[in-house]
Amino acid sequence: GGRGADCAVLRMCVAREDGGLLASGDEHGKMVLWDLHGPRMATEARLHQGAITGLNWDAESGALVTASEDTHLMVYDIASQTVVDRTKPASFTCGYGVPSTALELAGVGK
Repeated sequence: GGRGADCAVLRMCVAREDGGLLASGDEHGKMVLWDLHGPRMATEARLHQGAITGLNWDAESGALVTASEDTHLMVYDIASQTVVDRTKPASFTCGYGVPSTALELAGVGK
């Protein structure tokens, strides 16, 4: 791949209070952080095996939360550039095996 140029971006969100960092998620499960003061790519990480269908920044923790067609939810810490949590619906729940199509964080924007 050509550093984000060869696939469709499906989701975007602001990832810093001053608006200078933008996160994008693509059809191949890659998340990219863009430094808008640059502008340049700040970092990229393949977080999912399927398309990123939900992307939201939590200002309180400084983390990005992603949802995907692969049914997983990821919490990515921007400061340390690592996945700090990963989960998917348990096999006994009604959401098991169902691709995530949207993501919203409770309390965000209050």
